[in-house]
Amino acid sequence: MSDAPRPEHCAAWFACDAPAGGVPAAFGVVTAYNPGGAVTDPEANRAADAALKARLERSGLAHFRVTGRSKDGSHQEPGYGVAAASPEAVRHLAHEFRQLAFYWVEDGVVFLMNTDGAARHRVAPWSERLL
Repeated sequence: MSDAPRPEHCAAWFACDAPAGGVPAAFGVVTAYNPGGAVTDPEANRAADAALKARLERSGLAHFRVTGRSKDGSHQEPGYGVAAASPEAVRHLAHEFRQLAFYWVEDGVVFLMNTDGAARHRVAPWSERLL
C-alpha cells in the first residue's frame, strides 16, 4: 500500500462481537482475507481466517470477532479485534497474514494504518462506523 489509503479501506464499516465490558480502549482490527489485496477464493479465505484465529489463540492476545465490510454488506471480510498497547503488535500480525493495511482504534477513533510503514490515516469515530 502506498502512503495514500485505498478509498474502499477508508469507507469500511464494522460489525463487532464486543467482549463483555465492551471493546478495549486501544485495539487493532486485522483480517486474513484476500492477502496482498488480491481477491481470493472463499475456501482459501476461510482457511486463512482459521489460521489467524489459531495464531491469536496461541499468542494469548485478547481478541474478538470484527467484520470489516461495505456499508451495504456486498463485501465483507471477517477478522479480529486485537487488544494491544500499540499498533505494532497488530502490524506484525497484518504483515504475517500478507495484509496491505489494518485498522487501529484508539480513544474511540478508527485509523487506517499501512502494514509496511507508519502512515496513519484518520477514518472516523468507531461509534459512527458500527453497524
